Amino acid sequence: MARSIDEVTVDGLTFTVKEMTVNEIVLLLNESSQLTAVDMIASMATQPVGIYGLRHMTNLTVEQLGDLTPTTLEKIKELCEVKNKAFFALIHSQFIAVNQPTSSESL
Repeated sequence: MARSIDEVTVDGLTFTVKEMTVNEIVLLLNESSQLTAVDMIASMATQPVGIYGLRHMTNLTVEQLGDLTPTTLEKIKELCEVKNKAFFALIHSQFIAVNQPTSSESL
């Protein structure tokens, strides 16, 4: 089955948005575990995947993404979420599980 790839334009910027393959997801998760604090801060506008995640889902470079406004990044992230529903559902469920208070914290 072919994966979905679309050409889109957001705020005058034309690029492709693609559905990630399993291998691309593994690569993204491996890269994410090696991010520095500066990388994490730079990616805060596009959580939970960050700028590096958007790079895997589009043909935009980290430099191109870094030059965009948070509003434009949010629009791009929304398009990526549509293309990668299963991936974002997994990330969201893991984010909630990690951030739920334990029974001792909720007291």
